[in-house]
Amino acid sequence: MFHVNDQIGVAVFENEQYSGSVVSMENDSLEISFDAESNFEFIPGQTLVLTQATKSSLFRMETTIVSKNVETITVELKPPQLVQRRRSDRASCAIEVWFAQKQTNSQDEKEDFRVPALVDDISVGGATLYSDMLLPADSILKIEFKLVGKETTVLQASVLRCTHRSNRFATKHENKHFEIAVKFVNMSRLDQLTLIQYLIKPLYAQQAA
Repeated sequence: MFHVNDQIGVAVFENEQYSGSVVSMENDSLEISFDAESNFEFIPGQTLVLTQATKSSLFRMETTIVSKNVETITVELKPPQLVQRRRSDRASCAIEVWFAQKQTNSQDEKEDFRVPALVDDISVGGATLYSDMLLPADSILKIEFKLVGKETTVLQASVLRCTHRSNRFATKHENKHFEIAVKFVNMSRLDQLTLIQYLIKPLYAQQAA
């Protein structure tokens, strides 16, 4: 599933993910420009996990670094594994939202900490957000959507992954440093219908026009 110029996630450890771009492909290898801002020293022989999210699926490839130079690394090309198939296609968008996460304040009390974000794509199953906050996997968020013709809707979501974005590869929302993939959880049937009627259907209509 990997192609030249694809944007991919490069993970060294579960909690260390960087953004990269496929520079070239051979029969048995991939050349990748990685996030030089990560300050991580990539070493030949090291194991990496590459991830790629398409409109309907998430792919994962565990591989090994073959060689490196100043700006790129070369890794073994192995068959990607399908790790998630989205139940419905994502609609592209650029919607400003707020999300809230429980954090401890100066009085050691748990309270909602609100953070602005941009939604880049969305479906009834989940969304991709861009934000300046690094979030660990499995974090639970409350995302506030201001829908046209409808009062603010709050949906609960679980973080699937959070990837640091290099300004070098960012082609949109350059001022947001993290790409966050979430899945919606504990959605009622009313929540699903509201999302479809007031957001997803209008987005598809705009794209078809």
